[in-house]
Amino acid sequence: DIKRETRTVLEYLNEIKSVSEQLAAIGHPVSDKDKVQQALSGLGTEFDIFCTTLEVLPVLPSFEDLVE
Repeated sequence: DIKRETRTVLEYLNEIKSVSEQLAAIGHPVSDKDKVQQALSGLGTEFDIFCTTLEVLPVLPSFEDLVE
């Protein structure tokens, strides 16, 4: 499980992107939905309202939308 901890949000999201690219390179691609769910679950309690708001949307944003 990847957690944000003391990193900036951008550093945290870039790590998720890097790990998912490494997994894809060895034949284990990570779905966009899984990347988004990982990102939201590891942000920390200070982002609970933000995460809840996104999770109740009819369609989750893409991982790239989160990075932007």
